[in-house]
Amino acid sequence: MPNATQEDGDQDGVGDLCDPDRDGDGVANATDCDPDTRTVSQPPGPVGSTLEFGIGGHASWSPAARATIFALYRGSVGPGAPFAYNHTCIASGLLDPAVADPAIPEPGTLFYYLAVGVNRCGEGPLGDAAPAPGDSCPPVGSADSDGDGVPDLDDVCAGEPDAGQLDGDGDGRGDACDHCPVDADPEQLDQDGDGAGDACDPCPLDPEDDADADGVCGNIDNCPEVPNPGQEDGDEDGTGDACAP
Repeated sequence: MPNATQEDGDQDGVGDLCDPDRDGDGVANATDCDPDTRTVSQPPGPVGSTLEFGIGGHASWSPAARATIFALYRGSVGPGAPFAYNHTCIASGLLDPAVADPAIPEPGTLFYYLAVGVNRCGEGPLGDAAPAPGDSCPPVGSADSDGDGVPDLDDVCAGEPDAGQLDGDGDGRGDACDHCPVDADPEQLDQDGDGAGDACDPCPLDPEDDADADGVCGNIDNCPEVPNPGQEDGDEDGTGDACAP
């Protein structure tokens, strides 16, 4: 095959013109929605039922698998009206799966929200069945928020400079921002909010990670601040003998 310029993007010795996997990500060009970027090969997965709201309208959700950035939609249902999707994009190009929405619905009006992951291949699903009709978030184009030369839509750590795009566990989250860089955890779940993902956290529900070092995580330890590996509780009152008054 004529190939005067000898381009070989993945440097595998096979020229791009005849390479069935130009970016070397293990996904054939024919089924890769971004065949020239090894970090992205298919749209993000669903966010799932993880969207939560806190004080001040602060919304947060779990990262969707394969998402590089995020977006949030909001819709409303008026007083006495039947539910119908009418959401519009209120935040796009988010580097983290969180944003504050200070809007307050009018009395009798209900707000609903849909969170989504985004990458070069498009948005992930908004639900089990795509809600329609609805608005679409504007494209972010070639934005490169961390200035590392990799556009946000392709960047495995869009908010952390990582020109090498290293992803040791191959979960789509770069080592520079992965909660568990050696354990695959594409959804980046961190239930206790201690910065260590559930996939590599010895105590995924205990932010102190067994503060008394007795081998029993604090969330189930009957004496969380006093070492008692045997968890003896003679009177069975839920408080271990080692710390019972």
